Amino acid sequence: MTSPETLFYVDSHSCDQMHEVLIGYFQTRSHLVFGSKGLEQYRTQRPGHLAPEDGAFVVALDRGAKWEITTDVTGQELLYLYRASGFWAISNSLYCLATEVRRKGCKLTPRMSSLSAFATKDGNHWAAQPFSLRTIFNEITLLPSTASVKVNRATRSLSVESRSLFEVLEGFEDVSYEDLIAEFVNSAVAEVRGLGAVPGLGMRCQLSGGYDSRITYGLFLAANLPADSYVVESSKGKWSDFSVAQGLAAQFGQQLNAAGAGSGATADADEVYELWKMGSFGSYLPIYTVKHMSPRFSIKARGDLWTSTKFYKGSSCDVVRRVEKELGGARGAAVAQDFWDGMADIGLDAHGESSMVMHYSAFRSRFHCGRRWYKNLGHQVLYGPLVSRHLGAAAVKASRRGWDERRLSMDLLSALGNGLAAFRFDQEGKNFRASELRESPFYGGIQVASGEKKVYWGAGSGQESGRRGGGLSEAGMRERLLDEYKDVMDAVKRSKVLPENVFERAAVEKKDGGSLSHGARMITLVLFAAFALGIE
Repeated sequence: MTSPETLFYVDSHSCDQMHEVLIGYFQTRSHLVFGSKGLEQYRTQRPGHLAPEDGAFVVALDRGAKWEITTDVTGQELLYLYRASGFWAISNSLYCLATEVRRKGCKLTPRMSSLSAFATKDGNHWAAQPFSLRTIFNEITLLPSTASVKVNRATRSLSVESRSLFEVLEGFEDVSYEDLIAEFVNSAVAEVRGLGAVPGLGMRCQLSGGYDSRITYGLFLAANLPADSYVVESSKGKWSDFSVAQGLAAQFGQQLNAAGAGSGATADADEVYELWKMGSFGSYLPIYTVKHMSPRFSIKARGDLWTSTKFYKGSSCDVVRRVEKELGGARGAAVAQDFWDGMADIGLDAHGESSMVMHYSAFRSRFHCGRRWYKNLGHQVLYGPLVSRHLGAAAVKASRRGWDERRLSMDLLSALGNGLAAFRFDQEGKNFRASELRESPFYGGIQVASGEKKVYWGAGSGQESGRRGGGLSEAGMRERLLDEYKDVMDAVKRSKVLPENVFERAAVEKKDGGSLSHGARMITLVLFAAFALGIE
């Protein structure tokens, strides 16, 4: 099995060999720390108790008599836990965890309701990833983002402590919506300035025609970095996005997709396929493969939001009704119960105010925006400044005022100034009217504080490397999927762990040959089921 440095695995047999690890990055009020080498550097200069919460990370910290393993409280990185017959194992990869415990001869049994949940809504929207902490295995659970795992050195025993997701935001109860926006902008701009000061660090900023990436781009503009110190990139394959991004960048004297920072050596095809499995297998239906290994140290800034008010248009009852209608009978009832249990597990009142906003943060965001560890190949780190508790709290306050995500985006863009909120978007309905812009308390922009965060990168500029292999085209990936599907389809069908119509839809996908991100979800689900059943 490919073992990138960002893969984390430990069990009750190997925990005595643990050492401090940081996968991803964490933030403090005045610092930004990347990776294990950065953590080591930070510890040398700032000894004492460390309890990071913000960022996108898995971290294992030495607490003396115990080890503590956590993720960021937004759960952008994930931890899966196996427990059975006195043995435990933990990993940030469901595929790695299940493969390893199975290799050790440990018990693994498929969980029918978790597999069936992926079959609703054709594997789209909230069905593209789990909506509870239950996985496709009865013996493996996804730990909530607020979980803290403690491993006793002497006994090798493991305990898990957790808190309600709302507790994560309680510290902001007395902070106004307006102050949350201003505090976020000042903190995030200070981070970008700090990154700009790291010698030899290449930076790329993604820009589309929508709201989120424009906010991230606005942070770079507000940091007043030299225009040639980072690359603004946009996909030419999405013309409506690209044309807007092109016009916006030109307004600030920048050209899209300039050569330079972060260009990558092509990854080996077998490695790409294995990495997709380690990052997504059994947990996320859309297929997005890693294409490059970055040969130099770089960051890629993205516009992912942790909290969304636009994702769920209906209530929790609407979701359950859809599940029960599509699946029917005992199968539908079991999947519906998983949904209710998923809400309870993270301390949410399923019918309460903002419950669906928080459900998005607890599940959809973690899989769709998170899981960055397997994408951070070579020396590249994916950086998401909008994954922020400040913005999560602001979104909740906005929803309580009856505002949607459009208003939150408008206020953030207005606060950043530079006319970002007034420039056209990729869809007419996204554009803000002049009267709307004048209603924002941030109309005209805010005065962003000076200063920058200190960045602990723990490394130099990276080593240039040659071409690694021929990559893996979409056609090549589809061919591998279909080969696996052909080998396991009959056995999975006989097991009856999936609804019958999954195979009907998979046959249509096979014939139509759609995109891997949207047109192979039931084929992929059959492979998930084969993995859960141990069929090879």
